[in-house]
Amino acid sequence: MDLLPTVFEILHKKLIESFYEEYGIETNLLLDYQLYGFDLYDESSPNIKTYIHEKTGIHINGKYLYNKQRDYCKGKKEITFTNPYTYVYFKALGYENLLEFLNNINLNDEDFLAQQRLSGVGMKNELPDEYYVGYYYGEDYEIIKTKLTIYNNYQNVDWTLVYWENEEEPSQYVYRGIVAELRGTTTFYFAKEDAYTDRNVMISVFMGNKHIVNRPFIMGVYSGFDRNNCPVGGRIIFERYPSEKEQEASALSRDVDITIGNEVVNERIRVDPILPQTKSELSKESKDAVNLLRYEGRYEGYLIDPRNGDLKKAHMTIRKNSNHASLIFTDRKIYSGYFKLFGNGSVLYGFFGIRRSYYKIILILDSDFLEDKYLTGIYTGTASKNQPNGGRICFIRDVGVPDDDRQAKLLYAKNVPKPDSFLYDFFLGKKDLYAPSFSTLKKLNSQFGEHLNNEYLRSWSGTYLVYYRDEDIRFVNKEVLNIMEIGNIFLKSTTSVYTGNARIFGSGFLALNITKHNNADFYAQLLIFIGRFEAHEITQLTGTFNTLGKDMSPTAYRVVLRKSEEPYQKVKPQRLPSKGKQISSLFKPAELSELLITPIHSLKPGTELPSKAATTRLPESETIKPDW
Repeated sequence: MDLLPTVFEILHKKLIESFYEEYGIETNLLLDYQLYGFDLYDESSPNIKTYIHEKTGIHINGKYLYNKQRDYCKGKKEITFTNPYTYVYFKALGYENLLEFLNNINLNDEDFLAQQRLSGVGMKNELPDEYYVGYYYGEDYEIIKTKLTIYNNYQNVDWTLVYWENEEEPSQYVYRGIVAELRGTTTFYFAKEDAYTDRNVMISVFMGNKHIVNRPFIMGVYSGFDRNNCPVGGRIIFERYPSEKEQEASALSRDVDITIGNEVVNERIRVDPILPQTKSELSKESKDAVNLLRYEGRYEGYLIDPRNGDLKKAHMTIRKNSNHASLIFTDRKIYSGYFKLFGNGSVLYGFFGIRRSYYKIILILDSDFLEDKYLTGIYTGTASKNQPNGGRICFIRDVGVPDDDRQAKLLYAKNVPKPDSFLYDFFLGKKDLYAPSFSTLKKLNSQFGEHLNNEYLRSWSGTYLVYYRDEDIRFVNKEVLNIMEIGNIFLKSTTSVYTGNARIFGSGFLALNITKHNNADFYAQLLIFIGRFEAHEITQLTGTFNTLGKDMSPTAYRVVLRKSEEPYQKVKPQRLPSKGKQISSLFKPAELSELLITPIHSLKPGTELPSKAATTRLPESETIKPDW
């Protein structure tokens, strides 16, 4: 969008005046970088960047308006804006768009008409604008709401992503794009140059003819990049609204319609940021995929009917040189599916279903053949009458024995396993459902089993606030830690999310091992002393945070953990100034001085180790003082 210099001059002047009035600033004593909010500005002091975010909920680049003001001073004939700056400044002043702004300022007729021709606002549209709220499954395992607006005679489109990064108010990221149509399929192209983010996005939907009036829903797919610049794609559904006001109200509500949510949940594809050099490096499962060739062929399956205890037959075929398989279950329906190997090739998973049907079956089998022909495991799913079903199952590889002869050998009488047969031992002669034992679960996921078995570690689960000194001593980092019952941990900072696991070892030490930083390999460790205390007895813990500094030198900081009563999702990480009421209300002077002490040790490549290791006693909170 382009503005005439006269229009920009009025817009800029009104923004400055409104900003001064909001914060009670009487004279213009602010330097440019503090006024607009860029470079070395003080975030805690008034600035236009923060002012606009408070008014609109949209994060902007503070230097953008400063640069446009310089363009104006240089005498440019047109001042060009890209999203979200095409409307965010007007919204901060209380106007919905440029047209409403033009109608409420003192502008002569000549400039008004010139601005209309330049930007196209207020011109007669052949087609009305359309307003949609979109839904897709995002990278944080939640459904993201968006706003889609088609305008200017179906030539332009705006797409706004609504993220609840701050639990109190949403953040909005805006893309501006163009519309392309071909045989009823419409594609929206969003270039990074016209977006608040630095990523391109494309959305393809089926809309029929653009003149169709009754179009309450449209469906399609999106393709773009996630926050780690990994290619992603998935299903997206848009619901139409009669006005921009109703669209805004729905998009900013955290409620998601259960029917729409059910359609898009898990409908997402992510491509890892790797460049495989061999086929075995395509994914974690690729190196085991070649072993699937072992399972090609025909199988007869046996399971116990949970309704009456009878032995039932199933048939399965795994196609040659492909991953396609078919399964004929006890209901005589033909299921199509595929197999994958997991757990370093130790577990064979089969996923089966019937197209356009809710019938689903999952097989979890031991990957090793018993006696060179038996595949054993469990099945679960919905079969006849859509009832949940499950139990043990055994498949026998076809080795050329006629069906009647094999059945005679395996069955002692009709629908009863022969007492001395493999099937009899496998089913143990029982007629009820069989669920996997704890040892089976542990084999499927040894890490899960280990964590579930560690009751003491589970007692330490919950949300903690983590305080330690920033590399810039003027600040203290407040980060949010979530220890899950299964031992997984999530550490949320102002810019990143770290994941890993928790361990308790030795004579009372809690080790929080961080192995991923925004899904990339990483390592750091929080080592916390817990002694002989129980989790419910403690509100504060102290320890060390061993990590890498910005210059990649090994560094250790003192760290304080405090139990939080609020859930992990609702606590916001912060950088707190190391001086002032905010930090002094959290720590006693002695505690704060210990927390702000220089790193315990920071070793850079090429430096010599100290001749004598320094010993430093960490402060003990009154709440965890030992009683022995």
